[in-house]
Amino acid sequence: MSNNQLNGTLPLEVGRLRNTPFLSVAVNRLSGGIPTSLGDCQVLESLNLSRNFFQGSIPASLSNLKGIKSLRLPPCSTQTSKKNRSLILEITLPIVVPLLLFALFMTCCYARKQKKLGLPAKVLTNAPPRLSYLELTKATDDFSDENLIGVGSHGSVYRGILGDDKTVVAIKVLNLVQRGAFKAFVAECEALRNIRHRNLVKILTTCSSVDLRGNEFRAIVLDFMPNGSLESWLHPDTDRKLYSKRLGLLQRLGIAIDVAALNYLHDDCETPIIHCDLKPSNVLLDGNMTARVGDFGIARFLSNGTNRYLSSSSVIKGSVGYMAPEYGMGGQVWTHADVYSYGVLLLELFTGRRPTDDMFKDGLTLQKHVEGAFTKGAQVTGIVDPSLFSDEEEGEDTSVIMIGRQASERITRCLESVLMVGLCCAKESPRERITIKDAVTRMEAIKTLLLAPKMSLILEITLPIVVPLLLFALFMTCCYARKQKKLGLPAKVLTNAPPRLSYLELMKATDDFSDENLIGVGSHGSVYRGVLGDDKTVVAIKVLNLVQRGAFKAFVADVDLRGNEFRAIVLDFMPNGSLESWLHPDTDRKLYSKRLGLLQRLGIAIDVAAALNYLHDDCETPIIHCDLKPSNVLLDGNMTARVGDFGIARFLSNGTNRYLSSSSVPSAIWLQNTGWAGKSHSCGCLQLRSAAAGAVHGRRPTDDMFKDGLTLQKHVEEPLRRELKSPASSIHHCSQTKKKVKTLQQASERITRCLESVLMVGLCCAKESPRERITIKDAVTRMEAIKTLLLAPK
Repeated sequence: MSNNQLNGTLPLEVGRLRNTPFLSVAVNRLSGGIPTSLGDCQVLESLNLSRNFFQGSIPASLSNLKGIKSLRLPPCSTQTSKKNRSLILEITLPIVVPLLLFALFMTCCYARKQKKLGLPAKVLTNAPPRLSYLELTKATDDFSDENLIGVGSHGSVYRGILGDDKTVVAIKVLNLVQRGAFKAFVAECEALRNIRHRNLVKILTTCSSVDLRGNEFRAIVLDFMPNGSLESWLHPDTDRKLYSKRLGLLQRLGIAIDVAALNYLHDDCETPIIHCDLKPSNVLLDGNMTARVGDFGIARFLSNGTNRYLSSSSVIKGSVGYMAPEYGMGGQVWTHADVYSYGVLLLELFTGRRPTDDMFKDGLTLQKHVEGAFTKGAQVTGIVDPSLFSDEEEGEDTSVIMIGRQASERITRCLESVLMVGLCCAKESPRERITIKDAVTRMEAIKTLLLAPKMSLILEITLPIVVPLLLFALFMTCCYARKQKKLGLPAKVLTNAPPRLSYLELMKATDDFSDENLIGVGSHGSVYRGVLGDDKTVVAIKVLNLVQRGAFKAFVADVDLRGNEFRAIVLDFMPNGSLESWLHPDTDRKLYSKRLGLLQRLGIAIDVAAALNYLHDDCETPIIHCDLKPSNVLLDGNMTARVGDFGIARFLSNGTNRYLSSSSVPSAIWLQNTGWAGKSHSCGCLQLRSAAAGAVHGRRPTDDMFKDGLTLQKHVEEPLRRELKSPASSIHHCSQTKKKVKTLQQASERITRCLESVLMVGLCCAKESPRERITIKDAVTRMEAIKTLLLAPK
């Protein structure tokens, strides 16, 4: 039992070997103690326990072994001397060196032998688990004729049942008397052991032993294929022909694609393999009629270099009719040899004729027989296997293809294409053949074409419905885009619509749009105060008057209780109302209303200008507000200004000409191009009305006093020319202003300069000529500088 890599402990039962004279467990990985039961082996003459990992003391029972006079164990010593080392070298070197040389010689001989076999050495190291001869004898009922499946060139194949789980296997027993059988055994073991593919026969294990008569025995255990070989289906025995099943067109196409697993052997294996003997008897069919390529007895391995071929002198064997012509011409054999065999097999699969039939003589071959059908213009149905058109086919979906009397042009084209692939593979010249990869691609395309009628039936039903719907959807999309273009909104802006509310939800929020919740009325509708949701969010709801011409229609859509069209926008609620209500309060509220201080007016002017600057320069699509006025500037709870009412706002392109025709701006006063300058003009008028209201007594630009050529701008320019010293006589300061600027009586030159600067900014924005106006960005910069100057410490 030496040199077996045994591990664990030596069992006590070893003492039962009482009639064993020799026991050797050397060169293993045994550990633990030496069992005392060894003392019971009275006839033991030789005991070898060396080169293991035993521990503990030597049992005293070993002294009972009379046949072993001395264990010859050296004394335990912890000291080693140079003299002892020299002695060891003198003894071991004369023994070890010859052994190493002998081992090197044997290794070289072994490598040369494997090279002759065409097998890479590294493949041989991965041996499968072995079975004994007795196990195989039991599995096959002593290799009975009842279990015989078939006989080949190198041996016989038996059906066997292995193990307690009754696994059915195929056992290939090699006839070692036959020349080349052993070489075929090694080749098939190594080929099948190192490949894994669903269309290749899988090797389970091997047996290398001797039979009961002492003769050498070799066998390979493979997966059992219940449907036998392709040969038995294409050419059944005479007794079985009447009862045999027939292969349908789809089944033959599937088998042809499965056999093209040769592509895996040629291109995807770590070591490329040439099968060298592809034919129907070596194609096996499993329970699902999936083809598996087997019998790698004469397979050859190729190197991974650029010259991927073998000399034909090393692979001259094969089967007549399927063997490539270059096998016998002394040329180089490569993967194209398997392509030739595949082409012949493909022609046989669909014509039902062997390449060795008696009709093929005097230069006529299976390839020429098929070519003749094409050159003479004959129908391919005349040369294909008649069983293809049998009405008794099983496994075919007759709803997909119709075979027999109703054979369609599609099936004819399919058969022609298959035969053409076979001819392209079986060319005489290797360089004219297509690769097996191309063959797979073509065969899969042919199968797809054959199955296409099922898809066509679906298209015939769906196309008359789907195409009109698509055209209608395209028409509606174009109409919608044209409508949005008329509204002045780019299509991409409209894709990000806000969440929608129903008419009933808005009616509930505003208490049926009651007058108590009415905030104000504008040109296109009314604004109501509303309370939404469980969190009682206060909002402003702008309800558009769709009777009014030009009312905006691109917002929340619903139908009111009377069935009329309804449009509304829900906005943040501004508790401090509009700037208009602060500058020009109602007569009843004027005595009680709060007044805007100087700092508040400056802050509002900066807020408005910053908002316009964002619309002009920072938006992805620049926007012109087109209707900037105090009533469209709203104040939140912190008196921060918010620009609103974009009802007539317009989008600009991102090009260089950033303006719109005044015909597209409903409220444009001047008949000229309206652009950034027009917006600066509105901002200038707003500043003159808000920040400088004291100087001009809070005048609107439309007040009655402005007539006969007098405008708000000219009204402000006049006191600036006279260098007005106290323009803030009527400005009331809030507590915030009083803390920082003191009282009106103590107004300094700083406040005077501040007011003059604000009025100058307003005039620069409200110039008559657009080209003379400053940009809104410049206005923001100047206003912030004015505010900084006002708040600067003394």
